[in-house]
Amino acid sequence: MSDKEMAGFLLQLYDSRHVVGIVDAETFAFALKAPLFAYSGNAANNQKVAK
Repeated sequence: MSDKEMAGFLLQLYDSRHVVGIVDAETFAFALKAPLFAYSGNAANNQKVAK
């Protein structure tokens, strides 16, 4: 893969709405994980926000 192809891929990933990993809040270590929240499409499991 050329440097231009890699840059294009990274820009597509940055601009996408897909989650590709998680950052540990204590160590700031990054881990690739997918899918993180498979249940989030079901409204019955989502948090209710009061206005």
